[in-house]
Amino acid sequence: MANISGTNLAAKIVPFTTDDTYPTHEDIYGIGGLMSVADVSARNLIPSTRRKEGMKVAVISEGITYELKGGITNSYWQSFLGNYITQISEPSINNNSFDFWNDSDSSLLYLIANINGIQKKLLLTGPSNFVTLSQTNRAWIGMTAAPNGNVYACVYNGDIYMQTAGVGNFIALGQTNRVWRGMAAAPNGNVYASTFGGDIYMQTGGVGNFIALGQASKQWEPMTAAPNGNVYVGVFINNGGIYMQTGGVGDFNLVHATFD
Repeated sequence: MANISGTNLAAKIVPFTTDDTYPTHEDIYGIGGLMSVADVSARNLIPSTRRKEGMKVAVISEGITYELKGGITNSYWQSFLGNYITQISEPSINNNSFDFWNDSDSSLLYLIANINGIQKKLLLTGPSNFVTLSQTNRAWIGMTAAPNGNVYACVYNGDIYMQTAGVGNFIALGQTNRVWRGMAAAPNGNVYASTFGGDIYMQTGGVGNFIALGQASKQWEPMTAAPNGNVYVGVFINNGGIYMQTGGVGDFNLVHATFD
């Protein structure tokens, strides 16, 4: 056994008391700017004197490592290791469906999918500076952003609202109260809205009312638009299928009949 030159230590370096908030070392001289804590609450209680932008903290209860990016207060924590999928039992959703879930304890946003009775969650984003927009509490359910910067939000059994150029309040567009569910904005500026048990509606070029496209009455739900102009919509029933409007023109036709 060879001796090691330097200041030899016989125990860990620790503060004098548990109330002492001074750091025990500078991270660049330690093992690295990485800590491990039990939960989000413990992460948020790390004293500012022990924080440094770029530091990383592994939260055991979440299975996620966070990074301080852009500042050192709690609003600057961001998930560092990226998205991951894990099997869960709660919250429970219907078989062969999906939904979004916000964990109020950790401010994490997940996509929850139930495929043949097995539920999994996909982390979409960590608590990276989401700020309340102070809008009236409504049954908000679908959203999309148009190429011109306008942001839309529909209300279940209510109206469709728009925020102009991503600034200010969401203003009601005076649409008929319907069971609005999903929304999508196509590259050509057309904005779509689906209804549960009804039709699919479109606002041409982001101007005017949402007009029915004369599609068969189905439990239309999520919508999205591809860069090539194709518009997709899913049907909420077991094996309900996915439908597509080619190039933003014509009817929505079945392109995927069952869940794999």
